[in-house]
Amino acid sequence: MATGLEITGAARAQVGMDGAPSFPDSLDLTHAIELARENSPMLAQARSGAEAAHTGKWEARASRLPSLTGRVVGLTTDSPADAFGLQLMQERFSFPAFTMSDPNDPEAIDHWSTELEARMPLFTGGKITGAIRQADRMADAAGADRDQAERGISLQVTNAYLDAILAEEGVALAERAQATTAKHVDRVRDLFETGMAIESDLLQAEVQLSKMEEGTIAARSQTAIARAALGRTIGLDLPADLPLARMQGMELPLPSSIESALQSAHADRPDLTAATARSEAARAAIKQARAGYLPEVGISGKLVWSDDHPFGSHGSSYTIAGQLQWSLWDWGATRQRVTRSRHLANVAAMEERDKNLGAELEVLVGWESLQSARARLTTATRAVGAAERAMQILEDRFDEGVTRITDLLDAETALHEARTRALDARFGVQRAARQLLFAAGQSPAPEVES
Repeated sequence: MATGLEITGAARAQVGMDGAPSFPDSLDLTHAIELARENSPMLAQARSGAEAAHTGKWEARASRLPSLTGRVVGLTTDSPADAFGLQLMQERFSFPAFTMSDPNDPEAIDHWSTELEARMPLFTGGKITGAIRQADRMADAAGADRDQAERGISLQVTNAYLDAILAEEGVALAERAQATTAKHVDRVRDLFETGMAIESDLLQAEVQLSKMEEGTIAARSQTAIARAALGRTIGLDLPADLPLARMQGMELPLPSSIESALQSAHADRPDLTAATARSEAARAAIKQARAGYLPEVGISGKLVWSDDHPFGSHGSSYTIAGQLQWSLWDWGATRQRVTRSRHLANVAAMEERDKNLGAELEVLVGWESLQSARARLTTATRAVGAAERAMQILEDRFDEGVTRITDLLDAETALHEARTRALDARFGVQRAARQLLFAAGQSPAPEVES
């Protein structure tokens, strides 16, 4: 039994002069999903989040590399100590002038310092390593969220597309039933006019025809609603006369057993990958917080050009320094950061566990729903065959004059209902199969992804 659908009648929208898409032929599932991915705010948000997390990863890695800072400082002072030191920095100090002046009351001096300073951490107790690990795993989580959003869009569009096709085929069934009833009404009217049928038979047939007409009206209304829902899912207003490409039988790559579906879910579901990455990022934050207990070691080097005007270089000097910094007492702030990080890691671990349990339940529900949908389709198909045979027998008996029109109308109603149930069951298998693929971490529209 085929459980997949293959897209036929390729359609591609083109961009018109006003920038709006035009559909020259028809809309198929592939293009519908492409349009949805282009117009989905949720997917745009997920993509931006992935890009932001990716840049955060590189930002964290840059913190272990040397940094170079440029600085220009200008000042005017008559402070005795500063004036003396700044003259030395500018290499303008004159001992004779110094002895002839009052060192306690010097003239104000203008000073400009142009500095280049390089710094590099040598040991941070794991703060930088933890930050890099955390940023890497958060980037992985954001990328997995983007992949999950893309698959979610594919599932939404596929379901909406199936609903629209189902509604259109429902209209065809309703029109077929209406045409059959109209034929029966004409036959009863002919018999009534020749005196071979009573008026109540004709009236009952006309009542049946009105019911079928109402069914056709409802089916057409449902089609309009389903097409509008498809357009909303895609993010565009679909033209009312835009044909939807029909879908033909194709085997979907479904899991062979519930065990294989569970294995696939744990290995391939992006949302589970994201949960695991966030849990690992939370554990990395513990290491980052613990770094507060340890000292930090770094080196720095500075070049300074000094003068009495901006960017001058009358005087120059350099400094190379090493630094050891250790927070000996912070009133328990580091301990609280470590404790908070541990609690957050526990939260992330529980969220990861909950995600895995939820995924297993979704696989179980998807598997059972598919088995039920297949059984329902088998039963509905058998019922259609029986209803068609019963209809044929009653039509022959009616022609022979041994069956009343009410029996024929009842058989006609039963046949229409059986065909409707079979149509619903056929599309129900589709929905269940694609939901199972989604739950198992696979693309719900594999014919589009291939």
